[in-house]
Amino acid sequence: MATKKIGGKELRKGPSASATKFSIGTKKKGNDGNMWIIIATSSGIHRWKKIGTSTKKKKKHKKVLTKTIKKKSTDISVETLKKLKKKYKVTTSGSKTQIAEGLWRVRGEAMDSKDLALIVHLLPKKNQKEVEKLLNTRNNNPINNYKGLWKPLPKPLSKMSREELIRNLRLFRDAWEKITTRNQDLGNERLASETTEQLRNLLKFYYSNDAKNLATSWLQN
Repeated sequence: MATKKIGGKELRKGPSASATKFSIGTKKKGNDGNMWIIIATSSGIHRWKKIGTSTKKKKKHKKVLTKTIKKKSTDISVETLKKLKKKYKVTTSGSKTQIAEGLWRVRGEAMDSKDLALIVHLLPKKNQKEVEKLLNTRNNNPINNYKGLWKPLPKPLSKMSREELIRNLRLFRDAWEKITTRNQDLGNERLASETTEQLRNLLKFYYSNDAKNLATSWLQN
């Protein structure tokens, strides 16, 4: 803890009381006049931290990521763009810039980070800022709990019974509608009337990487 002299006596800038006596989240006014809060170090030790300060590590990481994005996106070929069009089922044609803009406009936050990093330099400045903000958020604030919006495929869809397909679709439907407030158009009557093959096609999306990326964006907002 940094110190300063007051009346010839050294006092630390934070509160005089030991941080080990208080629980995480406790706030007190420090000797420097600022508010301080109790946090825990990686080893679990409580210490005072001035409120409103940010870590240099996070700022450095963000700068490195932006630099990496620019480095990765300087030499994308037409062939690579064609592969991205096929991967994301986008039909936009034209110049590299037009294809990149089409990919972002149609697929946007559903795209993988590595693919967005490849096309970001071809986008208008406004979209570049949106993409870089999205990639930095994904990198600095990873999602570990998808709250039912996405999960790994437990077994091949072809091995799921009709009852399993409907049950899983209902679970995904309820989670997406609760968190996004958007109707998934998967009412019970529709699910009961769809063919088993169509149920598999509907469920395929919710286990996809596209759904994972979209879920990440919803949960990080």
